[in-house]
Amino acid sequence: MDIKEKQKKYYIDNRDKLLEKSKEYYNNNKEVRQKYNNEYWALHKHKYLQARSINNEYKIKHRIYNEKNKEKDKYIHKNNYFHPPEQKDITVIFKFSFYST
Repeated sequence: MDIKEKQKKYYIDNRDKLLEKSKEYYNNNKEVRQKYNNEYWALHKHKYLQARSINNEYKIKHRIYNEKNKEKDKYIHKNNYFHPPEQKDITVIFKFSFYST
């Protein structure tokens, strides 16, 4: 059996246990991850900002993303605050029962 096949078979056989361990690890090390990420971005943020300011492809994608989100925000704002959702016609039926005493 090939190594890749063994790895695949092991993963399939132990999928639930592996997912549970990874979730546990993720939750237990949240503070360490956040600290590392904050320190990393404090040191290296300038490189990414400079690269993005030069990269035209990134600028185009970012502009498209912002335009889509502006439209989405306008739609949400329009529907939630200024125009309540359209109410459909409601049919009410009354049933009368007369009892003779």
